Amino acid sequence: MAALVVDDYVRYGTGTLDTAMARGFSHGFGDFAANRGLVAWMREYIGGPGRADTFRIVAVRKVSVRRKRGGRGRPAPAQLACLAA
Repeated sequence: MAALVVDDYVRYGTGTLDTAMARGFSHGFGDFAANRGLVAWMREYIGGPGRADTFRIVAVRKVSVRRKRGGRGRPAPAQLACLAA
């Protein structure tokens, strides 16, 4: 899972920022300066000893339920249930 590349970089300093951005994001999201700045900030924030468990990086993916005759999808029921909790 791509997000684990970013998680390992942020929490443990594994690899480089460039590698985390290139391999840890899909759909070109690693190219956004704001995402790069956020990942760099998270690494700097967690960089101290004993802080690796401060937070984790996980994948976020929008899953849609497609309509039969085109049109835009709507969020899957499981996503809606998580948001409501």
